[in-house]
Amino acid sequence: MEQQTDQRAQDKAWQPLKLLQRFRARVSALANWESNLPVNREVEDVDSAAPSDPALSPYACDIASVCSDARPAERLLALRMEQSQSSAERHALGEVYQRLQAIYSIDGAPPQRHQVHKMVVEAAIAQDLPADRAASIQDFLAGPINDAFCRLQAVAWLAESDYRLHLYGSGWDEHPELLPFVHNFSGSHDELQIIQRAAKINLRLTPCPADDPVLASGVRHGAFFLMRFFPRDVIERIYRPLHEFCRQQNITNDQQLIATATPAIARLLHFAQTTLDASVFEVHSHFLEALNLGAQGGFDEWPGSLWDEYDAVAFSSKQELLELLNVYLADAPDRRRIAGAMRRKFVEKSDGNTSETGAEAPPVDARSAAGEVAA
Repeated sequence: MEQQTDQRAQDKAWQPLKLLQRFRARVSALANWESNLPVNREVEDVDSAAPSDPALSPYACDIASVCSDARPAERLLALRMEQSQSSAERHALGEVYQRLQAIYSIDGAPPQRHQVHKMVVEAAIAQDLPADRAASIQDFLAGPINDAFCRLQAVAWLAESDYRLHLYGSGWDEHPELLPFVHNFSGSHDELQIIQRAAKINLRLTPCPADDPVLASGVRHGAFFLMRFFPRDVIERIYRPLHEFCRQQNITNDQQLIATATPAIARLLHFAQTTLDASVFEVHSHFLEALNLGAQGGFDEWPGSLWDEYDAVAFSSKQELLELLNVYLADAPDRRRIAGAMRRKFVEKSDGNTSETGAEAPPVDARSAAGEVAA
């Protein structure tokens, strides 16, 4: 009985897919934003002003997504099939592809990398595919293919809405249903800055670290982001104290960690397993090495660990995304506050320089601060 009670307590203590409880409570409190919005509405909303430079008007929108390669998953698969060396490899590719497609077709949560790898192993065994060839397709299916499904799923949620959505980058024009939202993009860094700061809200839709070029450019220049929730975004919060325990106890391998884990450390390992939907010792073949590598980067490589504001801008479902859009599109001051705080943290981390980390980002030019052209 005591064991069951302790298990329930552990499950309640850390629920990563309910990580957003704080912002969900905030969203509920702000549902009637006319009376509850925590800003002075007498302050002029800069987003209601017409852009002062007509040249920036084409970039003004509610939501923008920039992607260097947004080709459809089926297109990526077809190209890889042409390069495959055997029918067994092609069958394994097709089998895992169909499993991913089925998950996303019912609005399922994006599979994590280790979960896709497990699918590949199962398909490889069924097709009698050699281990080296299975390894060669793991990263492709867990990376570009999974990302393509994940990206399209979220954008499709928005395509059904009345929001002014702009899509920039190569490959979007291969989605016929998204053509009304596709806009030309030269790929230049200067235009990227304008795009990100002209949009009221930018999207980060696939797993990427905080220093991803597109995300980092936007945050550094004061753009506001909503981010899709991925377990990897927050797992460093658990890995940090685990590493500190190992360091203090001079633990050098996984077996020692398991053998010497205190009740508190056992709970952290349980929280990590709940977050990742797998034991850390399954996700990492050498967990201590993964901890040491994370420590070298300061355990703040991913958005959920670097930015405290992540909990207020992350979403894991269509409903959560739409709720956040309704809140933040109506609240330009809060967008600026969050974007400013994220910028300060990012600049401090990347530059090690606190002298340029004011709350307000440098403007695109003297006439437009972040989001002002998104009328």
